[in-house]
Amino acid sequence: MMKQERLAELEGVRALMAWWVVAGHVAWFFSDRVGNAIHNDSAVMVFMALSGFVISALICDRREPYGAFMIRRVFRLWPAYLIALAISVATLSEQASALTHAPFHPQFATFRLGNIAASLGQYWPNLATHLAMVQGLVPDAVLPHGSVAMLGQAWSLSVELQFYLIAPLLIWLISSGRAGVAAAAGLAVCLFLLGSYGPLRDNIAFIGRYVPWFAVGIASFYLWRGRTHRIGTMLVAGFCVLLAGYGVLARDPAAPVWIGVLLALFWVGPAGRLLAHPILKRLGEASYSTYLFHMLPLYLGAYALNALALDRWVYLAALTLITVVVTLAASLASYRYVEKPMMSLGAYLAKRRFADRRPAALTVETLTGP
Repeated sequence: MMKQERLAELEGVRALMAWWVVAGHVAWFFSDRVGNAIHNDSAVMVFMALSGFVISALICDRREPYGAFMIRRVFRLWPAYLIALAISVATLSEQASALTHAPFHPQFATFRLGNIAASLGQYWPNLATHLAMVQGLVPDAVLPHGSVAMLGQAWSLSVELQFYLIAPLLIWLISSGRAGVAAAAGLAVCLFLLGSYGPLRDNIAFIGRYVPWFAVGIASFYLWRGRTHRIGTMLVAGFCVLLAGYGVLARDPAAPVWIGVLLALFWVGPAGRLLAHPILKRLGEASYSTYLFHMLPLYLGAYALNALALDRWVYLAALTLITVVVTLAASLASYRYVEKPMMSLGAYLAKRRFADRRPAALTVETLTGP
């Protein structure tokens, strides 16, 4: 099992990435230019690399039955998600009103209004795909805006679920020798091509386009596991150089951020100690709910403020404060009263149904959501 101090550092990474996403969405509500400059999509890519790393460690350490693995994933993802989805579905009209009557009208608002209109126009199909978290498996030609209809930020949860479904197979192939590694690489390439050129290419919640970042996380885990080997340092250095090159060419902040994560994991230093800070650890535990719930206080806060005829700057400050405070309170409460009990229940059911006798480490489980 991964050392606890390393887990604390990864919790810190999750906390920073979750609040990076919050900052990006708040900025987008007021200005496309500022929102685009924050690159909060890069934070989601780091989440995916982190999932690749942690799920690989979990599968290699536990060697549990596939059914037990998926039961615990279901009880990790769905309980808090269903609460957020229910609130979002019940308030779609208020969200549309908030965006329409706000004193700011960026393209982001127009895009979200289109998503809401699509949600209401094909209500039951969208609700069904979101309840099952399979919105990433339906082509846009069949269900327009379907990946971001009911709960916009939940698109990445569908991506995560798709990864969980195939991760045990990938890790088994990688662990079975050179032929298995080649087969895993072939499967990854097929998914990537399907996401780039197939019928799901326009669906942003299909795993195909994110295969490279999950692969980065999986490769990082195997490098971390072999860190004591003589050539381990050279391999890590070469991997970081490749990531840096990609980051420069693609102008993707996710690359240098992940390099920083690797440096903190492999060599304890000031960055690692900062990431392991108790406050960041606590925020990291609640980061899944932070990601899930933050758009709701943003929209519903705007809906309330629209009735007050505030100065634009006062409105901006008030809505930012509402979003941060309510998101923080909701995420901490969700972790304590929803996520943690449900993870324990999932572990109990996995043990009862599949004789999964090794107790689940909730410290690890908190890392396995987006």
